[in-house]
Amino acid sequence: MALGISGGLVPCPDAIAILLVAVAVNRIPLGMLLIVAFSLGLALVLIGIGIAMVQGFRLLQRNDLINRFSIYSPIASSVVVLGLGIGLTLSAFSTVPVSAGTTPIVTSPTPQIAAIIPTPTVESMLTQTVAPNFNPDQAKLLYMAQDAGNFNQLFAASMSGANPIQYTHEATGILGYVVSPDNQTILYSTLKSTGESSIWMVNRDGTGQRMVLDCLTAQCGGVVWSPDEQKLIYERNDYNQSTNLGLYSLWWLDLKTGETRPVFRDQSFPGFAAAFSADGKWLSYISPSNNTIQIFSLAGEQGHSIPYWSGMPEKWSPVDDSFLYWDLDTTAQQAVPQLKRYDLATGKYMI
Repeated sequence: MALGISGGLVPCPDAIAILLVAVAVNRIPLGMLLIVAFSLGLALVLIGIGIAMVQGFRLLQRNDLINRFSIYSPIASSVVVLGLGIGLTLSAFSTVPVSAGTTPIVTSPTPQIAAIIPTPTVESMLTQTVAPNFNPDQAKLLYMAQDAGNFNQLFAASMSGANPIQYTHEATGILGYVVSPDNQTILYSTLKSTGESSIWMVNRDGTGQRMVLDCLTAQCGGVVWSPDEQKLIYERNDYNQSTNLGLYSLWWLDLKTGETRPVFRDQSFPGFAAAFSADGKWLSYISPSNNTIQIFSLAGEQGHSIPYWSGMPEKWSPVDDSFLYWDLDTTAQQAVPQLKRYDLATGKYMI
């Protein structure tokens, strides 16, 4: 009984922690299998210790040398445990710059806002070193509005005051849209009443409408372009899982081949509100499993993890490796929203 209690059999907080993690990442069967393997392994170890104690009792009685040094064994074991604890503590401080939160938040995909597509003038095209001038007579404003059937559609309005042009005519409307970094292509997602969803592409003038991804058993949206337009990430929620939790995972999409694959090895690992840094070397996303903003390095560098409470998407700086995000001050009596800036170079944030 003493070995069982000290080993964690009754009760077993490790098994509870494994089960909670399995529920958070939607891998309950794997969590149960890990608990069975963990319990079986611990039981075998305890049985082996018991057999060794019984069989070795006579050997200890006959060996005076072992009895002589047995009084020093507690000191030696305590030194070993203390050394391991110091090593693990130093390793934790060096690998995790900011501690993670604990309260999960399940949030829908990132909402879309209006976007202005500037049209470069002839003078700006001839001068490569000067930024394009904003011409209100040629610029267009993209926005989502309801059609006659009260479904959201994509519209384009000229800044000169001409009548808006409806780009999409989806039977059930669109979920959201995003403009490519070169302002030449628009991607938008749709969701049908049957549960099928898809991602479509259309040119900036409303022509060339075509499907780039058909999600038959999943809800797909929240598309994000990389700065070099070579990478594209979208949010995916599969319906064939044995859960009704609205947890989205992040997937890559190759526009040339149409190939899609999960960003992480575990394709059910939750995440949403993905965003790239200005140089495309960092990928940030919100992790609802531990309520943090995760910053993942695409170049193999050490990542970052910061606590996050508001659930609003982050916005990267266009010139350096830092980003802005809304957060909630939980130390006050009432949650107060704050705008914070996180710098990857220093691993610190400022309000």
